[in-house]
Amino acid sequence: MLRMQPPLHTDLENSAREDKFTLITGQQRGNGRTPAAGREPPPKKLKIVENGFSLKPWKLRAVLGDEAISPVPLVPALAAQILDKKETSKLIRRLNEVLPIPYLQHLKRVKSLKEGETTYIYLLLWRLDSLTCDIDPNLVINKLKEAGVDVNSFSRHFRREMVAKFAPLTRSQFEGLKSQPSYWPCNFHEDKYFESLVTSSHELWGEESRALQEAYMARAWASSARGGGVVVDPSTNVVVAEGHGTEGHPLHHTVINLVDLVARSQGGGALEHTDKIDTLQYNKDILQSNKVNGIGQEAEDRPTTSHNHLKRYGSIAQLSTVPKTGPYLCTGYDVYLSHEPCHLCSMALIHMRTRRVFYSVPTRDGALGSCDKIHTLDGLNHRYEVFTGIMQSESHDVTDCC
Repeated sequence: MLRMQPPLHTDLENSAREDKFTLITGQQRGNGRTPAAGREPPPKKLKIVENGFSLKPWKLRAVLGDEAISPVPLVPALAAQILDKKETSKLIRRLNEVLPIPYLQHLKRVKSLKEGETTYIYLLLWRLDSLTCDIDPNLVINKLKEAGVDVNSFSRHFRREMVAKFAPLTRSQFEGLKSQPSYWPCNFHEDKYFESLVTSSHELWGEESRALQEAYMARAWASSARGGGVVVDPSTNVVVAEGHGTEGHPLHHTVINLVDLVARSQGGGALEHTDKIDTLQYNKDILQSNKVNGIGQEAEDRPTTSHNHLKRYGSIAQLSTVPKTGPYLCTGYDVYLSHEPCHLCSMALIHMRTRRVFYSVPTRDGALGSCDKIHTLDGLNHRYEVFTGIMQSESHDVTDCC
């Protein structure tokens, strides 16, 4: 039996329930109305009472691919000593033509090594199959001859070098490689946006963003006794939908119900129960505004972010462009969940074209950090960014499912 999460009692909850789909800050989308006079703005720090939440401040954490947070693995490669330094450029050009190293393009082809008072130049030849394979100078020379390389430019001293398997993704990885005595030079092009996620220096860690994250996650926890989720349009801070998982069907998880609620806000919806349960709600103002304004007649495609590129290993989201007919489900939207989603829900979030996913508590079958990182897998046609830690406390036990 699942352990039931006690309801969240905060100063924000009462006002959130009175006016579910007004802006957390700013004006209401589409009609220019401001919050009712006398209503207190959401506190920057939620006053946590005895509800199972720790009084300790929480810390947002980006859930990145393992390749982005672990040291860059090393692989063996063969290097040859150049006898005449003046021949270096010519040899590099020739080797790049006849013996390219397609999987090690991030490496410099040449390296200088000082031994005593003498500096030697080594040229990277090719990757080795294993660490233990023997290096037969005669076989190496024959292979170079067959490729049309001037073997007289090399000494018969060949070295096994340990080189980076792929280009470092972070400055920390790059500095870690450089600190090794046997470091073979490699290329590193810092992605400032990605680096800000790694170092927690992005504006998502700012006070204003933190206050919004607390407010949205509070609403997610307040959706039901066990928690739930909230879908937010970050461009306007409007809550698009909020709800929770429901009994009666094994697939009616929080995310699946949210998918249908967002679809209802766009004139769709397929699950009958999402239109009948009071605690499952969507923003009817959005649907009405789309009908009145005739979305799709004169609107232009607009990107949801300036970082509209696909980063390796899912480190940065592939954020889709909002089409002229309006967003496709969660295009450009952020989703806040009290619990880490399972594989089913995580894939649904991909198909929804979600922008970012924030969750509070990990789950045993969680697919965004606990037992898998679906958003980092190769071959996906869309990626979203994942963050966790919001209002997470030590008193939250890891649950069996989302």
